[in-house]
Amino acid sequence: MPILAASKFGLYEQEGLRPELIFMRPNISVTAVVTGQVEFATAHGSIVRAAAQGMPVKSLMVVADRPAYYLVGKPGVNSVGALRGRSVGIASLGGSVHLMTKEFLAQNNLDADKNVALLVTGDHNTSIQAMQNGHVDAAVLSVPWQTVAEKAGFRKLAYFGEVMRLPWPGSGLRMKISARSPISCAAPSAQPSKVSTS
Repeated sequence: MPILAASKFGLYEQEGLRPELIFMRPNISVTAVVTGQVEFATAHGSIVRAAAQGMPVKSLMVVADRPAYYLVGKPGVNSVGALRGRSVGIASLGGSVHLMTKEFLAQNNLDADKNVALLVTGDHNTSIQAMQNGHVDAAVLSVPWQTVAEKAGFRKLAYFGEVMRLPWPGSGLRMKISARSPISCAAPSAQPSKVSTS
């Protein structure tokens, strides 16, 4: 979100920059950074995990110290505790959102391996669709998708940023960056599309 806001309000241009923003999923953006297809990626959690596994990437910056994610439930699910025996949609298994959701549920006396089924529903848009179709009872959505879900009739159950401290979001880059132009930045998106600010 901060990357897009900076583009919209002309902050890059004020600094003499004309970045090319390419929207892609976090796992793909890390591969794109490692292979040199883009210089930076905003999938901070994925970048940090890749660095821990020995890949030639590193964290560049962190924008906030709290995750901007909401747990949103379908009508009839009025509390986090009501998720016992139900399902929650998440973007992927093994990623930052998955681990964060397990920790959040544990803080609410729910075991993600026993009491709640965590199901992969993909990006935010498909997670909302999964709730609409009755495939899951709740979903974890980032800002501003919780607002989209509320307008569709779903209910905010919790804001992860109130109970967790976690560097989020941020950006990372390759250990060695070439001097080629333009600079490309991979940003998470619900749809793979390409936006150029030049």
